Amino acid sequence: FGPLHRAVSMVEQVPFLFSRSLAENLSYGRADTARERIAEVARLAALESDVARFEQGLDTVVGERGVTLSGGQRLRTALGRALVLDPAVLLLDDVFSAVDVGTEKTIWSRVRPGYKGRTILVVSHRISVLRECDRVAVIRDGRLAEYGTHAELIRGNGFYAETFSLQERFEA
Repeated sequence: FGPLHRAVSMVEQVPFLFSRSLAENLSYGRADTARERIAEVARLAALESDVARFEQGLDTVVGERGVTLSGGQRLRTALGRALVLDPAVLLLDDVFSAVDVGTEKTIWSRVRPGYKGRTILVVSHRISVLRECDRVAVIRDGRLAEYGTHAELIRGNGFYAETFSLQERFEA
């Protein structure tokens, strides 16, 4: 892999997992990853309680495409895999879509401190995720419609503010 590929890790909304152990899926791309680091990224991705429930723990085979895991567990496994690589840029494509708001907050509170000075690009429809971002770009009809901080966009009374208001009602 070239330098750019090593600097960027992407977690897709529909990740591909291999019919291997959870540990092997987490360390994919870095086969020499220490067991302690694998356990740490599982914790960062809020997988530790799931791992504790698996009879084989990190050695549990997840099946082709991760069929034995829930959608949220698959996304969190893919996130852990990206974190193992310790990239300069982390691209998250709607990775919080399959987790509840509490799990989302847990993941953010664990991942963000380790990325100070680095870049996390987040694609999401959930404003609870976007409100934690330094800057938000709203794309509508393929064009940049709004850009700013969460607070600025709320005051702007545009699409972002409307969506935020709707989502706040449903989360309450």
